[in-house]
Amino acid sequence: MISLVILLKSNYKEIAAVREALVGERIESVTYRQTEHGGLLGIPSEACHEVDLDVVLGIPDGVMSFTWERDDLIEGISISRAMGVPSVEGVINVDAGQSPQGNMLLGQRISSVNFGWQVSEVDCPESLWSIRLVLASGASVVLALGELGGDSLPTYFPDSLLVIFDEQTARSYTHPGVDGSAWASGA
Repeated sequence: MISLVILLKSNYKEIAAVREALVGERIESVTYRQTEHGGLLGIPSEACHEVDLDVVLGIPDGVMSFTWERDDLIEGISISRAMGVPSVEGVINVDAGQSPQGNMLLGQRISSVNFGWQVSEVDCPESLWSIRLVLASGASVVLALGELGGDSLPTYFPDSLLVIFDEQTARSYTHPGVDGSAWASGA
């Protein structure tokens, strides 16, 4: 069972469980969960999407939810599995599968998963800040902590998520607490 806690690099069992839950699965839907009054209300069309709360991928036997979390000084992405997308007052579900970028994910199988790690504060353990899903078609999508700046480029701000469909953008997105980029080339 995958639980709703920040994924730490030292938790090998949880990393293996995430890989096992995702690799080989077919993406059936893509939902962005947003705050009703402050987040994205329409379907985005750019190559990088900012999401307030969660990115939820529908798979044949339920959903996988990617959420930004903070536990004291540790900031990172948590991953959980559920039977469906919850309905919560004040939260809207945006069908991102209707966007051109989200639509290209539908029906695709996930062939591999790469993790990007960060140290959010001195003396904190390495936590997940980005995850790259490689699809059977060869395309990739990156989920990372951050937001879009005024120039529509990713900037590190760990209380929202970015969904990055462009490889060059993902490879150039980094911050001081990481070794590498959001592209998450490592295991």
